[in-house]
Amino acid sequence: VSLFVDEAAYAASNHNGTACAQCHADATTSLERACATISAPVDCSICHADV
Repeated sequence: VSLFVDEAAYAASNHNGTACAQCHADATTSLERACATISAPVDCSICHADV
């Protein structure tokens, strides 16, 4: 599983002001290797009721 985030694409997206841990509930809020803690898929229904 790739944990690569295209920073330019993310900055241009609707989610650019959203912290990773807001969607990836299992991510740590630490700036050091936070992505390494992500193991579950994103639950978009947290913000998007129609998903």
